[in-house]
Parts: sequence; structure tokens; C-alpha cells
Amino acid sequence: MTLAIADIATATSITSTSTLVVPGVTAAIGDLLVLFAGADNADATGLASLSTVVTDSKGNSWSNRKRLNRAPSAAANSGTTLGIWICNVTVALSSDDVTLSFSPATTAKVAQIYKITGASPIYKAIATGVTGNGTAIAPANVNVLYGLAIIGVTSIEANAFVGASSSDTDTTNGSWSTAVTTIADVGTSATSQSVRSQYKIVTADGVQSYDITLSSAQDYCTCYIIVGENCSRAVGSGVGDATGSSRADTYSLVDASGLGAASATLASEYTLLACAKGVGIASAARGIAVALQGTASGEGATALARGVAYNLTAQAEGIGFATGFHLDPKVIAAEAALRYWQGFPGPAGYVDFKTWGLFPVDTVVSPVVARNGRGLGYLLRLSLPLETEEESYETIYPAASFGRSTTPDDTPASSYVPGLLLGSTINYGVSLFGGIEPTASESGGQGVITLVDTRGVLDTLIDKPLDGAKLEILQGDPKAKFNTFSIVAKVTTAGILYDQRKKEIRLRDQSWRLNQGRIHDDTYTGEGDANGDASLKGQYKPYGIGLVRNTEPVLINADRQIRQLSNGKIEEVLSVKDGGLELTFSGIDYPNYAALAAAADAEEIEMGEYSTCLNEGFIATGAVPQLQLTADFKGDAEVFNGVGYVDTIALICYKLVTARGNIKLLNTEIDFASMNKLAQTQPGVSGWWWPGGSDLPTKAAALKEIMDSRLGWWAVRLNGLLAFGVMEEPGGAPAMVVNYPDDFAGEPAQLDTYQVPRYATFLGYKRNYTIQNASQLLNAVEPIDRIIYAQESLFQSVQSTVPLWKIPTAQTIRIQSGLDDAGTTLAECRRQQGIMGQRRERWTIPIACDAFADLLGKVIEIRNFPRYGWGSSRKFICIGQSFASGIAVRLVLWG
Repeated sequence: MTLAIADIATATSITSTSTLVVPGVTAAIGDLLVLFAGADNADATGLASLSTVVTDSKGNSWSNRKRLNRAPSAAANSGTTLGIWICNVTVALSSDDVTLSFSPATTAKVAQIYKITGASPIYKAIATGVTGNGTAIAPANVNVLYGLAIIGVTSIEANAFVGASSSDTDTTNGSWSTAVTTIADVGTSATSQSVRSQYKIVTADGVQSYDITLSSAQDYCTCYIIVGENCSRAVGSGVGDATGSSRADTYSLVDASGLGAASATLASEYTLLACAKGVGIASAARGIAVALQGTASGEGATALARGVAYNLTAQAEGIGFATGFHLDPKVIAAEAALRYWQGFPGPAGYVDFKTWGLFPVDTVVSPVVARNGRGLGYLLRLSLPLETEEESYETIYPAASFGRSTTPDDTPASSYVPGLLLGSTINYGVSLFGGIEPTASESGGQGVITLVDTRGVLDTLIDKPLDGAKLEILQGDPKAKFNTFSIVAKVTTAGILYDQRKKEIRLRDQSWRLNQGRIHDDTYTGEGDANGDASLKGQYKPYGIGLVRNTEPVLINADRQIRQLSNGKIEEVLSVKDGGLELTFSGIDYPNYAALAAAADAEEIEMGEYSTCLNEGFIATGAVPQLQLTADFKGDAEVFNGVGYVDTIALICYKLVTARGNIKLLNTEIDFASMNKLAQTQPGVSGWWWPGGSDLPTKAAALKEIMDSRLGWWAVRLNGLLAFGVMEEPGGAPAMVVNYPDDFAGEPAQLDTYQVPRYATFLGYKRNYTIQNASQLLNAVEPIDRIIYAQESLFQSVQSTVPLWKIPTAQTIRIQSGLDDAGTTLAECRRQQGIMGQRRERWTIPIACDAFADLLGKVIEIRNFPRYGWGSSRKFICIGQSFASGIAVRLVLWG
């Protein structure tokens, strides 16, 4: 580990100016710079005057990661603002200037710059941050892995940090550095600003806190940022020595193969894929990475590679002939520090929804034992909706697999449950997708329960409300009480069919609800002002989530030139363009539509400028645009379930299904383990926008659009939980091992979905939501920008190394990724092409196992099947399962 941190520059100003220059900044290409700034909130209403825009003398890109504002009153200079930026240096700096901007001009302002060096240092995560007034200052605790560093920072409205504990001194897994304090002293505490920061390089995995205490209460903003190194890995095979070296800004694999000595060197900023093939002994892998493990095998030897936390030591060796083709998302995930929102269950269990954290990939699998479903009993619990204003249900127990009168201390108590679940009476099936190419399904699971009722015991069910009732299937020891049974399936009913011999209750999973509800239900009434003019009556409002570009907002008031970008509160407007040329932000964000309309009526917005109302998703321009008006913005920032602005697909999906509209899932209906993994393996900044109008997509359609972009899927598991995932090379610890012939209930059958390997993958990024031709762009727009505005997005692509004439029917897939970054998109493009660039198959195998085993989306290992070259072991991903009671479950396997 070579990570090093140094505070290299500071600046202060007590003069009212619109800029603050930090001089004398020196950094090499590949260094990471972190900039902290504290300032008066000089806007007349107490809003932040500190701009998110930072520049340097050499044109490096500075990304604003946080801007916190503490304003106890709606008055200028009433508190403090804290800003945090990062810069991955691409052009070396030598005693250069870094410039911050303010609007309006601000008096008290300070800045600090840290330089992080090491093996490709990168930004990992940042806290939500905390603002307030008091003496005890602490953002939420966070789990930090070995080898990373946490940098804490606090800005206060004061001319000194006072108190014996105004620095953090704890020594948990490392020691905090000496605090760096920068003060803009205007003469009094109420007119001054101070910033204090410290860092700790963490020496072991564990919880870190950043806590300081003042001797007197002050207005403050506090936050922390986490940084670390990327990792490299060299692997090789051959007779003699094989070596590889790599320098990468993200995780890379370097392979070497050959007879005799072989070497490979690679420098890249993206995740790479390689193959190794050779005879002899192959060993090598030492670096810094998150926890991961994998296996390699060859004739005559099996090798294991294992790494723990951020100290990976791996060794693999095998004698004989071995080939490997590896593109494991767990490996790819290493480059992104595996952020996830705390609150998703992780290795440490549930934690509060407070801030971003860091966790290793959770690879723990609870294995299912084949044949363990034999001899079990089942009980049906049916919750029927009552005719009440508030949601309430009547619970009945219509049948079990054996009849019984229950005791007073059982559930149900003192009741007779008829034994009408006889023979093959529970039929159910669910699938992630059909075919070879993963495309998320919107249909969900379906099935039927047949209750043999020749005596009419359950005739009363005929008149019950069985369209949308809740049905739970409980499983347990038939000799035990019902209250010891556990829930193995949660579905909803879709009606009942019946005759003199039986009752058939139709089943469907919870996904049907997501097919019924739109992403939101808000429409314009056409009554004017924020409700739009008469032409918009009944039209759905637009909606954006995450980072979206070149959207065309809805004109809701032509006289005032007010437009709506998204329904409800948004995070930030990045730019507004008239005919492709940016307008100037007035610097004023109004609290509501009425205030924005009043400013427009008073002509306070100048020609060529725009103002915002972030709270309600509006913008207003100072004049009628010459051509088409478009905007880049960060979308939905309403806080639901503790979650505000989000820009990764896991949290975007979470917010879509739990926040808006008349169909909202509860946290108890979400499979957070799968969402946690999705957050870790897909951390790239993303966004989607729907323009509204005559219709909006359903939540199911929106999830399909999002998950299709990542070779992904979504489904409701048998346990009733909504789960997410992306397809990957089947590997790692299996959820179930199936031994041939003992666990087979029939022969494997290949499904008729033959498909040659994918030829090429094109992934769009920085999606252009408003395609503009030459007539819609002003003459001053640069030629390169004209090209960009004329197409749906920028694209990254990867194609097969196999000539097309050898695979003439191979597909080229072109899809929008929702991503905003070129590098992340290329890495995802390589991942997808690596997975689909080899021939995939779908098999169906009847297995003797528990019908309700949680296998969907998980790895199944088939052992000792003697045909098709499967050898001693072959792994698949379970993409479907169905059953008709009994002990046989038909699995659909992909690999």
C-alpha cells in the first residue's frame, strides 16, 4: 500500500469578491486532489453563494461532490456553506492556481486542498453530511475498509475552532492527522468563516467516526470523503515464467501465456478482459482489492485464488492443460469501491438510512440441499380485503396438506383446517427472461392452487374477493403445530375457478402491481400557474431521476416563460441551453412557483439568464428562447424513506418502486441483499427522464428499461420480495449443488434457443433526450457540438475478435446504458460483450429439491454429469423455476 495524503495549499479572503484563488498547487498526472471550501452564504435569502464550478490553470476537470448550506434564517451571511470537490489530475499542475466562484460576491471564504498519491488514487464515496448549530459535531459513522482513507471536514461561522476536542483524536484502526485549520477572520465570530480538516489512513476494516466538539455552539456544516487506491493484478500461465504488470485507474486483468518466458504489460484506465491458456504452472496475483475469490481448474489440478478485504494475496497453480475465460462482476466491482446505501442488509446486518458507506462484496450464500423438500407439510393463509375505507383484511386458513383440529395455543386457534391440498395441487412458475439475451421480464410469476373439494367444504370461497387477495404458503413438519411453520411463498390471487370436484385459485406474484402503477400519477389540471395552461389539461408531468442531459422541459406558462423539468423537487440544474448555447444562471433559486412567477412578472430575470425553483422542478428564462430550450439537470430530490437524490441504478430502482404513484412497495417487500449487490457492482452515475404528456411508463416498464441497460433482470421471488441482479459469468459459491444421478428427477433438456455469440456491444452514454438538427441550433454552436446534438447519445463499443464471416448471424446489440461517464460505460460495455461474446445455452433440468427453494438468479452447480463436456462440474445461473407439488422442481439454467 502506497497511499499518501498531504495538505498542499490553502487560501483565505475577507474581501467581498466573486472568486477565491488557491495559488501554488502542484500535482502530477494521476494524482487525486480534494478541495474543501467554507464561505458565508451571501445570498439575500441565506442560500449558498458558493458556486459548484471550480477551475484550474491547466483545464483539469473538477467535480463537485457536495455542497452543504446551514442557514438558520432567510438572510444573507446567516450561517455557513461547505463545498467539496475532487480532481483526477490529467494535466500536471506546477504552482498553478485553482479558482472558486461565488454569486453574489462573498466576503468571508476559505479553501484547503489535499493531494492523494499512490497506486492510481481515486474517489470512493462521500457522506450525506450534516448541518446544524451546536457543540457536538459528527456525521454518521461509516464502515471503511483496510487501505482506504477517510478525510473529515467541518466549516463553521466563527473566527476560531475552540474547545479541547475540536479535533478528532481516536485511534481506532489508525490515527487522525494533525488538523489543518484555515480561517477568514473578519473581526467577529458572526462575520467570519473557518474550516478544519483531518484524515486517517485506515489500517483494518471497521467502523469509523469523525467527531469534534466545540466549547460553544456554532453554525456548522460537516462531512467526510473516502478515497483510496485502485488495484492491479497480473496472472499468467506457461512453461517457465509468466509475468504481468499493470497500471490502471480501475481494476485490470493482465494475462500472459506461452512456452518459456512470457511477459505482458498493460496501462489502461478501464476494466479489461483476458484469456490465459498454456501448459505448466501458473501463479501470480498480489495487489490491493476488495474481498473476492475464484477458482481455476485444469486437467490434473485445481487452483484456488482467495483474497481478503483490501489485502489480496492470490496464488493459482495447475499442471496439465487449462483454459480460462474470466469476467466476474465481483472483480469489476473492485474499481468502484463498492458503494452502497446503508440500510441495505450487508455483512454487519441492518444499519440506519443515513449516509453512503463502504462494504466488501457480500459473497455469503446460504446453500440449498437437494432433496430436502421431502416429507414436508403445507398450510395456506389467505388475507381477504374487507370493505373498509382503510386497508384491512380478514385472515382465513382454507386448506392444508393434512386435515387437523388445532389447539387453543396454535395459529389458527381452536379451528379445523381441512386437508384439501392433495396430490399435485400447487403449480407455479417464474422466469427472469426468455431466450439467451437477458431482457427483463414484466410478466412475473403465475400459477394455480387446486383444492380438491368434492363435498363443497370451501364453497364459501366463491363469493370472496379473490382478485388481489394475499396468499401465503407456509411449510413445516406435518407433526408439529401450525405456528411453527415458516412462510415459503407470498403471492396474490387472480380469481377462482370451480366445479363440483375442485376449486382452482389462480396465482400471480407482486410484479402485477408494478404493471398497474405508473412511475407517478400527477397530471396538469390546466387551471393556470403551476397547474399548466388549458392545453396541458390531463397531461402527465415530466419526471427525471439521476443525472440527465438535454431534456426539453414542459412550457407551463408562456407569458412568464416558466417550464417544468420534473415533477417535484430536483437536486440541481446544471445548464439551460437556447438552441444549443448555454444561458447564464441568475444565481437565484426561488423557494416555490409563486416566488418564481413574481420574479418573472417583475422582470428580475435578465435576457440571456435563467432562474430556478428546485423545490418544485421549475426554471424560468428572462426572454422567449430564440430556438428550442433544453436543460441538463439532476433529478428527483424528494426525500422518501430517508432517501433523497439518487444517481445509481440500485437506488433509482428502489426509489421508483417505493416513492411516487399510487402503487408503492414497502421496505418489507424489497430483497435488500440483491439490491445491495446491485449497488456494489453497478455504482456508475446514471439517470433517466420521461417527458410526460399523454402517458407515462408503468413502474414495471421503467424497471425493464433500466435493468435491460446492464444485462440485468428484476423479479419477485417466491418469498414475495422484489429482487434485482445483473447477469454474470456463473461462478463463486453455488446456492445449490446437484449431483448426478442422485439428485436428478429426469434428464437435462436443451431449450430451443440456440444463438451464436454476440458480435458487438454498443452502449450509449450521456443520453441526448432532445435530438436537434441544424435548424434547431444557433449558428454559434460549435461543429462538434452539432454532431453530438444530432444523435441520441455518445457510444462506447466493443466487438468480437472472431471474424464476422465465421459467425454471420451474430447480433450487434445497441442500447442506452443510462450512464454519464465514458470510462464507466466502456468498462460496462466490455463486461457485457465478455459475457455475451461466447455462446450461451439454456437448459431445463428436473431436480429433486424443495419446491420453494430460493434459487432464482443464483448459481447452481451440476456435478458428475457424464455428457456434453460438463465434466466433474459445471455452473449455471438459475433463470427460472417451476413445480407441480411433489418433489421435482424444474429449473431453467443459463450458462
